[in-house]
Amino acid sequence: MEMKVADVIVKCLETEGIEYAFGISGSHYLAFFKALKDSSIKFISVKHESAAGLMALHYARFAQKPALIMGTAGPGATNLITGIAEIYKANLPCFVLTPIVPTDLQGKNAFQDDSGQGNTYSIADMMKCVTKKSITCIHPENIPLYIRDLFRHSLHARKGPVHLLVPTNFFETTINYLPLSPEQYRNVNDRNLDQESVKSIAKALRQSHKPLLFVGHRAWYPNISASIKNLSQTFGIPVVLSASAKGLYDEYSPFFGGIMDLYGHRSAEVLIKQSDVIISVGEEFGEFATNKFEPGLFDNKLIQIDVDGYDIGRNYPVRTSTCGHLGAILDNVILEMKNLHCTSFYKEDIKLLTLKENTASLQEMEDHGLPLKPQRVLKELSDLLPENAAIIGDIGANGYFSLRNLKVRESGYSIAMLNYTMGQGMAGALGAKLASPDKIILSLCGDGSFLMNGMEIATSCQYKIPIIWIIFANNQYGAVEWAQKLLYNDLAYCTSIFVPDLEKFAGSFPLDYYKVTDIPSLRLGFSSAITSCGSSQKSAPKSALIEVVIDSGEMLPLKPRAVKFIQDICDVHEYKASPYLMQSFKRMLREKV
Repeated sequence: MEMKVADVIVKCLETEGIEYAFGISGSHYLAFFKALKDSSIKFISVKHESAAGLMALHYARFAQKPALIMGTAGPGATNLITGIAEIYKANLPCFVLTPIVPTDLQGKNAFQDDSGQGNTYSIADMMKCVTKKSITCIHPENIPLYIRDLFRHSLHARKGPVHLLVPTNFFETTINYLPLSPEQYRNVNDRNLDQESVKSIAKALRQSHKPLLFVGHRAWYPNISASIKNLSQTFGIPVVLSASAKGLYDEYSPFFGGIMDLYGHRSAEVLIKQSDVIISVGEEFGEFATNKFEPGLFDNKLIQIDVDGYDIGRNYPVRTSTCGHLGAILDNVILEMKNLHCTSFYKEDIKLLTLKENTASLQEMEDHGLPLKPQRVLKELSDLLPENAAIIGDIGANGYFSLRNLKVRESGYSIAMLNYTMGQGMAGALGAKLASPDKIILSLCGDGSFLMNGMEIATSCQYKIPIIWIIFANNQYGAVEWAQKLLYNDLAYCTSIFVPDLEKFAGSFPLDYYKVTDIPSLRLGFSSAITSCGSSQKSAPKSALIEVVIDSGEMLPLKPRAVKFIQDICDVHEYKASPYLMQSFKRMLREKV
């Protein structure tokens, strides 16, 4: 059938199950928006293009499908890059579409020309750095081929964003379009596995005494939390998560061993060091998840399972490994272990072990002093969260505290601690809510992150996407100020920020506002926000902004390897005189890290 290119693009995206598009309109997109208007794809107009990628990231995790990301030519496309880079690091799929000036104007200094010709930059080259593949449309009749090839790349093995660049004059071009279903042009059932490797893994587990599951962020897509839980609970194997995997396993489970991170749980580190076999699932063994690449941490006991072979043995040698669909591999390992008559491994109570090893962090959460300690606030939130709630975390001091002190159910938390993009929680919460309309979605961030993407509150109001925004207010970039004070003896330079009156800010939107300065006001404000935001109410759900005033001087315990991380960033000579460093070392000793 004959159709215009713009309509063909829309049809191809609909065929792939795309339901949402995140972006901002622009003059080079007019013909495409005409086609998008009558499609089943719902367009969400963000307030800054970087937010589009952050929404698409958390949407992909909760919806288990990609979204469309759009930015107009020139600055619209360049603004997209930060969000797309975060998706690329998180190994999640999305489809990026940007227009380019008409072919006859490229290189002539036309309005928003980003073709790379003449005195222009190349958006195609930029996108190649943050996507699995970027295609520039040269022949409009090949548009269906381009899109199908991009989805093959996006959804195969290590997932990732892909990009299509279309000259504006092609959108109205008529081409011949033959509709095909995804099954006709790509493999939609990728539950491949090497059965011999599976048998080898099951045998190694059978011979072990203290095995451990170490889960990384690539277990998010496809979400294999059910397989992880089944393996863990069937054979009594503790589960440790890296930071970006938080939310993939129920932290109330008796087999939850903690978060492995420079600012994570002591129990996770103890379990890793005590184990004789570690089954790594979708983990890339980055700097924070390995105690800054601690020598010998995983040596001689690592069995690595991943979607492809790139990270196999990259930072630590492995005993054996296999690649493929993570869920299929774990499911077959379970079957093989049952054939080998494996029973529960741990005689030691994992829950008691974690309570013992995490005593110091648990004690911090009982501090009733004022101003409120973030640890205490997070304990209250953990107790008050309904089971159908999920928190979208952010980067900075609040994110590190959340790893340690926020206790969540399975699918109750999502953060991308890979590219470490601030403001992701403010924007990402909207994507999570669109993916999970029956969940109560909360955005938890610091006031610095709020200032980066705070106007996405306007997006939530515009499209009636109810979110509870929890802002930790201390008027500073907390994590950076910690480092300065620790290493440069009370220096705090360029870390303080001006935060507007959040009550007046909230008053300009149709949402509720609560200011929290103590535990009673936290409980009242949070409970009221949950009630008004819940989808079960007769009245329309309503968003809320909760400003939580926290102690700006509160710092995390400093692990020795965390000191090394900071020292690698800055050449210091006076840090021994810092009272903040001594304070952190005392807390470190109390935690025995």
